[in-house]
Amino acid sequence: MLLTGLKSVGGADASIQYLDLFAYLKDVLAGKNSVTYTMSAFLGGDEVATFAYYLMSPLDLLFVFFQKSQLPIFYDILLALKLSLSASNMAIFLKQRFPKITGKFQLFLAISYAFCQYNIAQSCNIPWLDGVYLLPLILLGIYQLVAVDKRKGFFLLTISIACSMVFN
Repeated sequence: MLLTGLKSVGGADASIQYLDLFAYLKDVLAGKNSVTYTMSAFLGGDEVATFAYYLMSPLDLLFVFFQKSQLPIFYDILLALKLSLSASNMAIFLKQRFPKITGKFQLFLAISYAFCQYNIAQSCNIPWLDGVYLLPLILLGIYQLVAVDKRKGFFLLTISIACSMVFN
């Protein structure tokens, strides 16, 4: 198990589960373990479901730029990226859905969305934040489908929901 100490936000599930899963994935890419079956699980077992359930976010692939000892730092960067995407996507949604809201208030609302209590509480369960940064795009797709342009809305809604299903 990788220890995070006081230098990472990766506590609770992050330190006892996700950091180890990223370390396992590094071993898979290095050819030291298998994604289909591993003996590093309790008594050995199939890891395809674990991979699909916890490690399918495209942002997770950034772990290749970090060593195993740096995975707590990677976790912090991953959290910052997901929260930044949440704020950015919410700003895009607010700008298109509510064009009368001024830039400063849009920024305030977008940052508030990114740092809402749910997101902070889920900082130890990083896979759940994929749905948070995709939600504004799903909402924008619904809005465009219903009120603006059916073709554009259908495309955005389909892509954002498909990404949400694959990523988490």
